[in-house]
Amino acid sequence: MIAQKDFRGLAMKQKNISRRRFLCSAAALAGGLSLFGPSVAFASPGMTCAESQGLPAFIDPRGWSGEAWRAALPVFKKILVHPFVAGLADGTLPQDVFAYYIRQDALYLESYARTMSAIAVRLPRQEQRDLMTGFIKDTLAAERYMHELYQSMNEKLLPPVPAKASPTCQLYMSYEARLAATASVEVACAVILPCFTVYQQTGAHLLAARKKHGNPYKDWIDAYADPSFDKATRAAVALCDELAAATTPAVREQMTEAYVEATRMEWMFWDSAWKKESWPV
Repeated sequence: MIAQKDFRGLAMKQKNISRRRFLCSAAALAGGLSLFGPSVAFASPGMTCAESQGLPAFIDPRGWSGEAWRAALPVFKKILVHPFVAGLADGTLPQDVFAYYIRQDALYLESYARTMSAIAVRLPRQEQRDLMTGFIKDTLAAERYMHELYQSMNEKLLPPVPAKASPTCQLYMSYEARLAATASVEVACAVILPCFTVYQQTGAHLLAARKKHGNPYKDWIDAYADPSFDKATRAAVALCDELAAATTPAVREQMTEAYVEATRMEWMFWDSAWKKESWPV
């Protein structure tokens, strides 16, 4: 999932804040403050409260998002060390594997947009519905952007037949669609959130760790590490925190369960692409 790149939509102040936060994350990944370690008792100047506790800057350490991020953290750590992600970073990922991933991701993003449409009409306030509508437009724009960016690679490395969803892709799409239709709107929003948070943090990790010259996946990494996607992620997290604050503890627990389960499926999606998963029968 990726927000449409909009370089006009960010003021210089926002860019400076995003750059500062990224540098904090990059320093942590290079061996300073751990993004994944225990809380620390101090914060550097300009650091957010979340960052001072070893959390991504978009997470509210006292809100539902802090609870959900911590619950899913063991899975997210496994994503960062998956061979698919490592291959993106150093540019060694086989191109046929990446082409397979792009095709599956296009199918997923189309379904993701439909799922968000189903959620949008259920949100209680107009500004929340408008926000979700913006996410839908960005998702469809992202699908087109990635298709155009890697179209030649797809045509060269994959057979010219319509793509079919892999078992893992089908599972993930169905899970999100089911919760969007049958669960509370709070849980429905929680299940689509990892597509923002996991990719934003993976993009930041790859930007810090990537091979800087000759990496064929540079454009893909740049897209997910772009400040506009960081901005969209913050808005999605804030929406979930707002909904969680107004609901019951039981629903909050269901939100966390859905978030963790969707994060697992994010790992499965990377893994299925790595294996070029197909239907066994």
